[in-house]
Amino acid sequence: MADDDPHARAHAYSSQMGGGVLARAREALKQGQYSDAVRACKQLLKQDRSNDEAYVVLGLALLASGQHLDQAEMSFRRATALNPSSLSAWRQGLVDYCEVIGDSVKLIEASGQAAKIAQSAGDHGQYEEFMRKLAFGYAATSKHLEAQAMWQELRTSPFTSEAVKLEAIRGLVDSGAALMEERIQEDYKLRIGQIDASKDHLSSLHNEVTYREAEMAWAGGESCKVLVSQLEEIINYYPFSQHFHILLLSLLRRRLLAESASSGQELKTAKIKLFQHSVATLFLCQSKTAMEVAFAMIEEDDLDALFLDLQMEHLRQLKHDRRACLLWLGTHIAHIYPQNRFSFAAIAVALAQSSSLDGKRFAYDQASLMEGNSISGWKFLAEVKVSDGAFESAVDFIRHGLQAIVCLRHTYGLSLKTAELQLRMLLAHTLHLRNCHTEAKECFQQLAQDAEKFPGKEGPVIAASALEGMAKIAVAEGNWEEGISRLKAVLSYDGDNHWALAELGWLEFQKGIFSQARVKLEKAVTLCPNIAIYHYKLGLLYWKAGEDSQLSKERALGCLLRAAQLNPSQTDVFHHLGHLYRDVGDVRRAIRCYQKAISLNAEDEEAGEALCDALHSGAQDVLLTAICREASQKSAHAFWAWRHLGFLQVCQKDWSEAVVSLQYALRGYPKDAELWEALGLAYQQLGMLTASLKAYGRVLVLGSSSTLFSMLQSGNILLSLALYQKAIDTFRTTLESVPNLLGAKYGLAASLLGRARECVGQAAYGWGAKLLEEASELASRCAHDFGTLIGAWKLLGDIEVEYAQALPCELWGVEDGDISMQPKVVGAIVNSWYERRTNAAKHAVQAYQHALHLDPSQAVLYADLGIAFKLLYSINRAGRGSPFSRCHADTVICGGLHLDPVNPNIWATFGMLNEHRGMQQHAYIQALRLDGNHAVSWAELGQLYVKEGDDDLAKQSFERARAANPKLALPWAGMSVIHSLKDRNLDLEEAFASCLYAVTLSPLVEYRLGLAKAAAETKQLHLSQVYASIHQAVLHSPDQLEALNLLGLACESRGLMETAIRSFHLAHVMLTEFEDGKSLTRSYKDVAVSLNLARAFLKSGNTIAAVREYRKLDSTGNLQNEPEGQQCFALSLWKSGHHEEGLKIAKQAVKAATLGTKHHAAAVRLVCQFLYHLSGSASTLEEIWKLPREVFSDKSFGYTAMAITIATDRDDLLHQVLQKCTVLLEMENAPKTHTLLAAGKQFTQSQYESQDKSGACNRKSEATLSCLVKALHLYPHSLLLRSQLAKSLLSFSKGFKASLAARCSLSCVLRKAEDTQDDVLYSTLADAALACSPCSGMQPILTISTCSSDGEYHISVLQMLRRWLHREPWNLMAKYSVILTLMQQAREQRFPSQLCESIVRMSDTAIAMLPLNKQGNPFLSYMHVQLLLCASECSLHSEDHAKAIELAVTASRLKVNPSNISYAFLQLARCYGLRQDHSAQEFELKNWQMHSSRDDVLGQLLMADLQLKNVSKSQKCAITAIRKHAILEKNHEENFVWLALLQLVLAHAFIQAGDLSAAEIAATEASKLWPENLALHLFHGSICMELAKLGFAVEYVSSAISSLQKVSHGKHGVMPIANALLAKAHASKAPSTSTGLARWESYVRKEWAVWPPDLRPAEIYFQMGLLARQANGSSQSNAECPEICETVRSWMQKAVHMNPACDRYWVIVGQMKEQSTANHTALETPT
Repeated sequence: MADDDPHARAHAYSSQMGGGVLARAREALKQGQYSDAVRACKQLLKQDRSNDEAYVVLGLALLASGQHLDQAEMSFRRATALNPSSLSAWRQGLVDYCEVIGDSVKLIEASGQAAKIAQSAGDHGQYEEFMRKLAFGYAATSKHLEAQAMWQELRTSPFTSEAVKLEAIRGLVDSGAALMEERIQEDYKLRIGQIDASKDHLSSLHNEVTYREAEMAWAGGESCKVLVSQLEEIINYYPFSQHFHILLLSLLRRRLLAESASSGQELKTAKIKLFQHSVATLFLCQSKTAMEVAFAMIEEDDLDALFLDLQMEHLRQLKHDRRACLLWLGTHIAHIYPQNRFSFAAIAVALAQSSSLDGKRFAYDQASLMEGNSISGWKFLAEVKVSDGAFESAVDFIRHGLQAIVCLRHTYGLSLKTAELQLRMLLAHTLHLRNCHTEAKECFQQLAQDAEKFPGKEGPVIAASALEGMAKIAVAEGNWEEGISRLKAVLSYDGDNHWALAELGWLEFQKGIFSQARVKLEKAVTLCPNIAIYHYKLGLLYWKAGEDSQLSKERALGCLLRAAQLNPSQTDVFHHLGHLYRDVGDVRRAIRCYQKAISLNAEDEEAGEALCDALHSGAQDVLLTAICREASQKSAHAFWAWRHLGFLQVCQKDWSEAVVSLQYALRGYPKDAELWEALGLAYQQLGMLTASLKAYGRVLVLGSSSTLFSMLQSGNILLSLALYQKAIDTFRTTLESVPNLLGAKYGLAASLLGRARECVGQAAYGWGAKLLEEASELASRCAHDFGTLIGAWKLLGDIEVEYAQALPCELWGVEDGDISMQPKVVGAIVNSWYERRTNAAKHAVQAYQHALHLDPSQAVLYADLGIAFKLLYSINRAGRGSPFSRCHADTVICGGLHLDPVNPNIWATFGMLNEHRGMQQHAYIQALRLDGNHAVSWAELGQLYVKEGDDDLAKQSFERARAANPKLALPWAGMSVIHSLKDRNLDLEEAFASCLYAVTLSPLVEYRLGLAKAAAETKQLHLSQVYASIHQAVLHSPDQLEALNLLGLACESRGLMETAIRSFHLAHVMLTEFEDGKSLTRSYKDVAVSLNLARAFLKSGNTIAAVREYRKLDSTGNLQNEPEGQQCFALSLWKSGHHEEGLKIAKQAVKAATLGTKHHAAAVRLVCQFLYHLSGSASTLEEIWKLPREVFSDKSFGYTAMAITIATDRDDLLHQVLQKCTVLLEMENAPKTHTLLAAGKQFTQSQYESQDKSGACNRKSEATLSCLVKALHLYPHSLLLRSQLAKSLLSFSKGFKASLAARCSLSCVLRKAEDTQDDVLYSTLADAALACSPCSGMQPILTISTCSSDGEYHISVLQMLRRWLHREPWNLMAKYSVILTLMQQAREQRFPSQLCESIVRMSDTAIAMLPLNKQGNPFLSYMHVQLLLCASECSLHSEDHAKAIELAVTASRLKVNPSNISYAFLQLARCYGLRQDHSAQEFELKNWQMHSSRDDVLGQLLMADLQLKNVSKSQKCAITAIRKHAILEKNHEENFVWLALLQLVLAHAFIQAGDLSAAEIAATEASKLWPENLALHLFHGSICMELAKLGFAVEYVSSAISSLQKVSHGKHGVMPIANALLAKAHASKAPSTSTGLARWESYVRKEWAVWPPDLRPAEIYFQMGLLARQANGSSQSNAECPEICETVRSWMQKAVHMNPACDRYWVIVGQMKEQSTANHTALETPT
């Protein structure tokens, strides 16, 4: 029936077909064609879903391919589900799969199930395999108990093979060892937990001790013994298994650690067992642990006993010789492991008693470098370092050894007491050698106590050594009593201790107990006759205690000779032998002994000094030099040798060698004044003056008794170095100690002469003259006291010549302002000045004559005498008509030429003194023949050519002179003369530059007058260099009219009118006193000076005096041919009120001037101006039309006519004027014409103003600006138009269009040439920068800019203003502009202290530059007030309230316009308010109200700010109402701005009072009044946020959002802080919604982008940190978000770093740290 069943037939058919497919799949799997196998299995499974073998093959193919492992697992599990009893599905399938993926948990499950199936099927082989894998799985999951049960079952099963049983034993051992470690860890944690409950902190050492206790507790149990027996059993099967050997060593170590607390046979057995097994392991397998254990046991105290009990075949023959055994062990291990460190440790221990120092050093170096626990190695290395003197390294090695002992004790439980005592003894001796006596003494004392308790044989030895060490310390410290007691204690241990006897005897000898000392020293010598030090001490005892007896000296000599024989390298023996031989009179042998001592130790100073004394007394300097040189070559520290060698070389004048020797000697004798003095002399002779000066200075510092030579030489060196002031001080000090010392007097006079020349070169003539007077007195004393000293007479002549040339005439000492009233006084001053100079020149002639009388062969003296004669001739005004002095000069110089005809200087001097041009030329050419580069001759020759008119030859001569000596002034002055002879501007500029350089090189009057003339030609009289130069020229030529006149012109150009008037008055006096009254020249000069004087009176505002002077000139008829003078006369009359007479004189000036000249045009302009003021514009125009056409060609007159026509407001007449004055429409004049037209718009519009004044003002401003803009379009490169436009913008907009004004001014300044800088441009630029801070180009540091132009200006206005001030340091406007700009910068930076100090200092300088008379210039008065207020403000911020008040009081007391000083009272009110002086503050506020203008709105705001403080709310409102009414009284267009600012001041007052609600109301009103100001909205939003934070109504948040959004969407970009506040507002309004969170994130990112990188505050970093933390938990953040660029910790750390005072930041950082610690603890695995 079954055959007929169709299902059965189908199944059979499918099985038949499936078998073939499965076979192909297995074949493909076998050949590695995994994809084919997978494809075949899937094809089979489509036909038969219940084929478990197909699932197995499919899983194997997927597993082998390494892909789709999850599908492989599903296939295996499907197979086991279809056929649970199929071992192939379990073994080949799921079990192998779990092994491949390493999943131990699944392996345990699969192996357990498979083992059950194999056991039920009776398949013992498969059961055994699955049980192994099950045990391995348990072991991998740390289930060691279950693993141990599996191995135990395999071991006891009768069906288990022997190999598996052996593996089971290994598994049992491994499981047991793992269980041991777990239980030790559990016990350790339990102990630590108990200790933690009582202590807060545990050290790492305490933790280690606790862990050792846990080990000892487990090692003492039975389970450890069972495990040891199991390991010994398994080692018998696997003798070469390193794993089991190491495990057994670990167990035996723990057993030894457990037995270390006990004593007896168990401890010894544990040691022997561990040592024996470690050594055996070394010969069976390569084990690092075995080597560590073996060489740790080598260091144990009872190592010899351990060797006796060892049961080892290898060591049977050597066990009675410990050293041989160790050496064999080390070398054998080194042979097996040549690269291992432990073999060197064994060799080092074996060589401990060897005499091979090199071998021991190598072995111990290797052992200590490669094994840190080699105690013997560290000990030996320390001993080697002690012998080398490296005590620091020795102490380090000893400490390493002690640390190794501690480590071995904790690890193995060893005693190591002997090693510890030996190391401590070595440490104590090393400390003693390092002179650390206190520490060494403590070590010795502790050692003595511990050694007494030590039971071994080493105890007494170590105790005696400790006592000996304490005795050495006592002796070294000089504590003889304690040393004696210690030595006696040592002798109590051992009475024959020769060292103690010798030391005790030596101490008694030093105490004077000679008999006892002799007994002890003789006994020590008897006990040890071969120790040289004992013979040496005994010999000294015989010598010193023998009372100079011959027998004692013979005994001493014998002992010392015996000591020298025993130790021929001891230096002290030989130098004492030398002393002894010298004492007995044998100098030759004494010298030989000293030489021997020095040969042994070249640094023996005592022997060296004795040898030098002996040789020097015998006059053996050659031998002494050789000995000192040899000793110095042996040792650089033989300072005695260097000292004597240096002195010998100085005596031999071998200066270079002496310097080297003396330098070495000074290293040993740094306070030897003689050495420093000798070194200074050597340096001086070598020309090293600076070094010599330092050496002499060292002598003076040391304060030696003989410093006179050093002081004199120091002064001479300073004099030669041109350090005259220091030389003067040095010579004065010398004269204080020795008053009549000639060298000091001469040096002081020469120094004073040099210092005086420096003062004259720096234009300090008065001070130079005083110095020369003192120098003359000193030189005169020297010359008269020592009459035959030629140098003194020559110095006196030089001083008198310099005095005659440098003496100034102080005309400015006349106190009376009207010099014209006392001409006799001025004449007397000038005559006295001439007389003093004449006397000085005569004294110079006499001094040179006296010098020539002493030595007529000195040719230079003839030249000096000739110069003195010429000077006398030039000064003696009465002798100018007589050639007497000049003839003397010619005669004298000829005498010099006769003596020295080849001296070019004398020839050049002869040429300068001779009057004959031919002789002059001959002299200069002769000088140039002798010296072709003689600069003076070339220059004088060029001057001759200039006088003859040969400019080419003169120019060549001057060029040669400048090439030879660029610092000579004469060729530069000559080139200036050549350039001045030409008319071109370029040549005039060259003349001025050359003459200016000549003046800087030489202070001659001629050069200074030439500079003033060149400046007058080039219109540069206003320069400070010119003014200083001409002023100094007047000091040296007071009677020279030209100098005084030029000085007056220079003062006039600089605005110093009082000085100019005084100079012109002096010129009048000089004309009266020293000029011939009948000469025409004087009449011409008188007219010129009078015209200059009258003009100066006019410019100074003294029109009455000017009219008086002009009337005098007019009365004499001297004004008829002076059109310029007539114009000034007319202007003076006009200003003095005589209008009709002034007009008459002006018309006369028109008639007197030639038509077409500038004087004619100027006179016509003056007449027009007078007519305009007298008759009006109409009549003036009528007169203008009558003028000839030639007048209209002058542009100045054209501008005048144009201005008068504009005043008539008639365009037809204006067109007629422009048609006539065509010059006004030319390219260079058109911009100025348009500027005048623009100004006319402002003037003419005012005639037709309507009732709406505000609108009319706006129309005028717009018309003016429109005219200027149109003109600028026509002439875009006109700087004048741009400058005028900038000024108009600032003026009309009241600062609100400062950015446009700054742009115009900046373009003007950048394009204008440096030589044509204009004060107006820079002042306009400074005004724009002050009106708007961003326009200055300064980067704000502590403030936020709301200006639309912020960032446009990349050029610092302050830098440009500083350049302007650098170019013109005398320019008061430049300094004022810089000060105001610095004040702006200080305000931006919250007034830093350094900047405030700079402003105060600059303000003081600027105030000093202000003229005394400021009545004619109101701006200077205003500037004075502002400078004082700036300095007061900076002093106030520097907390110098007293100075701030003083400056403000000074400003308030100035006699200026009351409106200018009104702010001084406000400043005083602020100062008093800070000092809490409210009554004084109220008084000053009342003063402000009295002096202020009613239009001063800014003052109203400042006063409101002061009044609103410390008053009630109602009073605040009342004060605000009053100030509001005062502002509204003036119908200004900007009233809304001032009212908004008033509300802002009120809001600030409420904030200071703590009333935020009222402050919010005021801020709301301010933002409504001025809605365009974003800062007001930001201010209002901030107050609302603060109110919301304090818990007020929620509506404040909405108000804050409304205001802040206006700021965020402003026209000129987003202001900082706004987005941050918006983020907080949205977060607080909707904290838990996604919309609120998204807005918060968006605004925080915007805030981050708004801030500049260097100005971002801490709160921004904190918010970014919160944002980053939010992004970490969100998956929506992208890479473009800035917060993910750094970690949360980094953001928070930056916030804390920038603001460490914020508690919120620290809280977040603390939370993050706690969270990090918790995460780390959770992830950390226990050790």
